[in-house]
Amino acid sequence: MSSPHHGVWSLALAVACLLTSCAAPVSSPLASAPLGSSGPLFWHVSDSNGGSGYLLGSIHVGPEGGWKLSPVIEEAFRDADVLVVEVDMRSKEAQESVQRLVYDRARLPTGTSLDDLIDRELAVLFDERAPALGLPMHDSLGVKPWMIAMSIAVNQLQELGFDPQSGVDWSFLLRAGDKRVHPLETPEMQIALFDDLPIETQALMLEDALLRSEEIESYFNELFAAWVDGDEDLLTAILFAETHPQLEGFYRAAYLDRNQSMARQISKLIDSGESIFAVIGSAHVVGDEGIPAKLRGAGYDVRQLLGQ
Repeated sequence: MSSPHHGVWSLALAVACLLTSCAAPVSSPLASAPLGSSGPLFWHVSDSNGGSGYLLGSIHVGPEGGWKLSPVIEEAFRDADVLVVEVDMRSKEAQESVQRLVYDRARLPTGTSLDDLIDRELAVLFDERAPALGLPMHDSLGVKPWMIAMSIAVNQLQELGFDPQSGVDWSFLLRAGDKRVHPLETPEMQIALFDDLPIETQALMLEDALLRSEEIESYFNELFAAWVDGDEDLLTAILFAETHPQLEGFYRAAYLDRNQSMARQISKLIDSGESIFAVIGSAHVVGDEGIPAKLRGAGYDVRQLLGQ
């Protein structure tokens, strides 16, 4: 049995939030909402022709009442013309569409069982931990391994009192008002990242969720503390501490390729002359392959305003 893979779990968390975007708010027993003086990672980006915008590293969930962000961030949002997000899930139609999409893509084909997709060792681990996670035994589940991992993430987030509707990106979407909202991706694209994974990789993802289930509170506390402090090195270490050779393709598709695509779209928006405020998951803004580094490498002036 291999060790947990942080990068898989972090992206699973993001998509789990997508799948629960219309969930009811819950009370949080954990971290308080106000942020520290350093604040989350936040940059100003400009080109040589006067185009400019802001980039905020997001966390996709929050405690009841949300996160209290720095006035520097709030002022930048207020002055922006365009709100840039990964996906826009505000409408009822979008939420219903995702529910149908998940049902269609996550269910197992007729005549296929989970036993056909995972090995005996993983099945035993699942059944050992299922009662504590509020799940039935593995042989009664009719969905793919990636979806089971999502369910584990959703259940544990709710037990810990964190809610996607209190996440940073969602809070800005609800306050967008007359601003134009520009989503960089579609829900279909994010869900396909998992549904298109080889079954062996999906099994690794499920194994990761099961192995991490007993340390989930400490993991989230560590992750949220690093985000609150804007500690880029620590965030990078938490999110990408471990790599598995079988996951190289996943990391490339889920992070490297998406970072390049999002950076390219953000650069076009800045070049258009519109004032943008981009809220992107923190896993996409840290390290040498993060969006700020990509923009800097493309010749943009990228100045860090908050974080360390």
